[in-house]
Amino acid sequence: MHRTGHTLLLHHSEGERLRYIADWLTAGLLSDAKVLYADVAGWGVDFLVEELVLRGLVADRALEEKRLEFIDPEDVLDLAIATGVVRRALEDDRFSGVRLAVRSGAFAEGVTEVHHLAFENTVDRLCRQERFSALCQYDARTTDDGALDQALLLHPDRVIEGEISLHRRANLIQAEGQADSLDAKVLTGAVHAMTQGLSTGLVLLLDLRGVHGLTPGAARSLVEGTRDFRRHGGSVRCGIGAGETGALVRSVTEGTAGFELVQGAPGS
Repeated sequence: MHRTGHTLLLHHSEGERLRYIADWLTAGLLSDAKVLYADVAGWGVDFLVEELVLRGLVADRALEEKRLEFIDPEDVLDLAIATGVVRRALEDDRFSGVRLAVRSGAFAEGVTEVHHLAFENTVDRLCRQERFSALCQYDARTTDDGALDQALLLHPDRVIEGEISLHRRANLIQAEGQADSLDAKVLTGAVHAMTQGLSTGLVLLLDLRGVHGLTPGAARSLVEGTRDFRRHGGSVRCGIGAGETGALVRSVTEGTAGFELVQGAPGS
């Protein structure tokens, strides 16, 4: 929850989305960051505050001190402008950093594809260059096929869906939580997107020690997601634990070319 960066949250209900946002914004406030919520849907500050407070966000003092701010879609389009809300927050040395929560899927429906891609690319650049992180939310129930593939490619470092999360740093992908066969499409697409920028012949370190629940379908999606990477000369070293999840991954990946299993950390 305290990790920063450009994160894709694929949610399955408004309740799930708001619960995660409340926790994520709270983590930002506890770390002395400025937290921003982009009101893309036009719900209004009063309604949003009420909903987030119901899910655990302590908002009164943060609003008074302007550490928590609700911004309009126009402010999202002005993200990179020197006089914009985000830029002013980044330049304020009272804050350890800046967090932005935005319903990117809904935002994309109200602007041109050019504006949407420019926004996502600007966010990605800010996350890499500044003390900035963004939680980009897409509705998993309506983000499908090409839209899902694009969302995953735009967020190659961190993906959260249901009870599973994937985090990439360089050639290391860490998975945490639990996943079933219904998560297979997202897992396949996320791992595929995370391996797109890796050099040919590189060893991908896949750390599954934090996964405490997995079905055969979800395990097979990891093999499928790395297929193109392995076909082009890459290989996978997968770290597993000693429990049932590790045994399942071993049974599913046995004999898979370019897929090595190790007990413990994949880099050891």
